Amino acid sequence: MMTQISNEAEYRAALARASSLMDAEKDTPEGEELDKLGDLLVAYEDAHYPMGAASRRDQQEPVTV
Repeated sequence: MMTQISNEAEYRAALARASSLMDAEKDTPEGEELDKLGDLLVAYEDAHYPMGAASRRDQQEPVTV
């Protein structure tokens, strides 16, 4: 079981594994694994794909004519 996601390859593997577990029953080993993977995926996404981050275009000075 993963304890953290360190890079993009691990992230993609975790996404694939989580996808394969989507029908897992709650309170089963598979359901618990899905919950843990979800937490790891959210942590990785928060660190590497933050919501609300301004794009480079948004950070540029407006053009006046």
